Amino acid sequence: MDCEICGSEIKGTPTRVTVEGTVLDVCSKCAHYGKPQDKWTPVSRKMTPTEKVIVTYKPKRDAFDKLDDEINPDYAQIIRKAREAQGLDHRRPGSKDDGESHTYQEDRARRAHT
Repeated sequence: MDCEICGSEIKGTPTRVTVEGTVLDVCSKCAHYGKPQDKWTPVSRKMTPTEKVIVTYKPKRDAFDKLDDEINPDYAQIIRKAREAQGLDHRRPGSKDDGESHTYQEDRARRAHT
């Protein structure tokens, strides 16, 4: 067996010492670098029994579940009636027809190209 500090071969039984928290088997010449380790015993950890915790998961609520009573299924009809009451055309929402016959999609396409 070799000394774990200097690397020389250990004649006889190695000395077990603790150097900076590490247990090493060393020769008699290097034994003074650490504190003697009389008996090596692993530190036992006491495990305390824990109670079993039963976790129940609630399904996540969808944001639209909260809005069911707020969403009106006739929304498109309400908007259409309001737009027609104001004299607005479906081709140009938000502004009165200014005589041009192009559609809203064509207007958006023209703006994208400029």
